[in-house]
Amino acid sequence: MGIHTLSRKRVLALFAGVLIMGFLVAPANLAAGQAPPPPVFVDRGVLILELGAVDQFRYIAPDATETTQAITTAACKVSTSGALATLSPIPSTGTVGMFADGIGVQTKGEKGGNGQPCGQANGPSEGLILELAGQLAGYEVDFSELDIEGKFNVTVDFGLYRDGSFVANGAQLTTGTNSDSGPDSGDGDNYRHLPDAAPDDHWDEMRIVVAGTTPSGAFSLEGGADGTAAEPLGLGASLGTTGSVFKLVERFDGEVDCGGSTITVGDSTNTAQATFTRGDDDAVKGGDCQQLILYNLDSTASVDDQTVTFEFETEEAPSWFGTFTWAPEPASMPVDPTQFDDGATSGDLLWCDGFDGIDGSTGNPKPVLPENPPNSGEFDPWCLIEQTTTLLGSNSIQVTQTIYGESDPSFARPK
Repeated sequence: MGIHTLSRKRVLALFAGVLIMGFLVAPANLAAGQAPPPPVFVDRGVLILELGAVDQFRYIAPDATETTQAITTAACKVSTSGALATLSPIPSTGTVGMFADGIGVQTKGEKGGNGQPCGQANGPSEGLILELAGQLAGYEVDFSELDIEGKFNVTVDFGLYRDGSFVANGAQLTTGTNSDSGPDSGDGDNYRHLPDAAPDDHWDEMRIVVAGTTPSGAFSLEGGADGTAAEPLGLGASLGTTGSVFKLVERFDGEVDCGGSTITVGDSTNTAQATFTRGDDDAVKGGDCQQLILYNLDSTASVDDQTVTFEFETEEAPSWFGTFTWAPEPASMPVDPTQFDDGATSGDLLWCDGFDGIDGSTGNPKPVLPENPPNSGEFDPWCLIEQTTTLLGSNSIQVTQTIYGESDPSFARPK
């Protein structure tokens, strides 16, 4: 994803502690009713909407590298690639338009071309949707400063969404009698607005609409061409911009230390239950484990399949012990193999090829990855240490597994 995403590890899995060759891997399991730890957020830079001399979205990564996404207009209609963000109209039958450095919505029956309605959202039936996309998809906004031009005493509502679900109503912008309808008012009708309702109301999609209490009102989303001065202590001032500014972060479920474990997810009944325990880093650092690793761990199931996704970010390439209790599945003989795929290698999960020494972080015997095909010099990135199968009833079994690996595959089983 972002510039600082140096390595991503994905996996599918289940269950909590497991006995591996006489060594207990102790996961950070959650007691019944205990809330999971708060998420960890990592700075991913800022996105700026700039309108005026240049019309664009500009992304500044934490390492100061920049990426831009041009915004062009033809016969009122705005065109943009979505490399960083998308702009969509409310209603969906409308068109995102721009006039005099203001972005709005044009709907059927409104005057286009040089008409001011092209660059305004007029009344509660019109609005704009701004959503992170492309390179920034998966990031969240935890703070924003918007350059909003208000007309006709408008009140503007802000809806905040994440992953398609409603998060919160952002702070309203009430313009009152300062709102000017003249095209020559400069920044007299512009407002520097901070809509984020609370520090934890992170969003990846913002819906901006005229409030029902001001049905004759209108607004434009702007990018600093005639905007008000940036807040003295705000993000815009520190960046030297009066454009609309969005501070970006990436969300992780937590972080795991050397020899530590992830939280346990899944219930082993409807979804797979999974825990991953971090081994040593000797693939890169001779066993000298030093760095905390950010991770996400999720367990999901469909009608036919069950998966657990384990995603982590690190400069290193650590090893992991995974323990799974898959949800019940149809009985088969032989038992269906677990499938893995890391983008470069895929197939059945094979047994590890014995053990070689002791893992420096966990104290467990360290498995040897299987050579596949035999004598080929190529090794699978993950392997199976232990597997048990329990008959639950007529035509139903439950599989538990312990695995070991060093790359970023996903695993799947039937359900």
